[in-house]
Amino acid sequence: MIKTEGENKTVIMQDADIEKIEVPEGVTEVAVKLGSEKCEEIILPLSLKVQSGRFTVNGGTITFKNSAVPVFKDDFDIRNRGINPAVVIVPAGSLAKYRDTMNRIVMKRDDVGLFNDNLVIREQ
Repeated sequence: MIKTEGENKTVIMQDADIEKIEVPEGVTEVAVKLGSEKCEEIILPLSLKVQSGRFTVNGGTITFKNSAVPVFKDDFDIRNRGINPAVVIVPAGSLAKYRDTMNRIVMKRDDVGLFNDNLVIREQ
């Protein structure tokens, strides 16, 4: 479910337990958890500006299309339910910005080791 306010479009509910989630272009914020234990791929649009919720993947991929790093809120998280690490794919030239931004949020928490052990960030 997507809530529209002016030019802002926010994902406010995900009800499906599916393998692939592609957030439509035009969405500017994801305010809820995306993914599940079955989910193997999440694709985020170029228009994404704010990520408020958590991603849950099953050893799969999370692809950000925008080279400008979205604002990650304090509850941002990536949980991997698979044996293999989850892979975050970011546009070429933005790897350091994404890694630094994600780490800044996660370093505040006591589960930072769990986050880093189950995650690989790489460029397209």
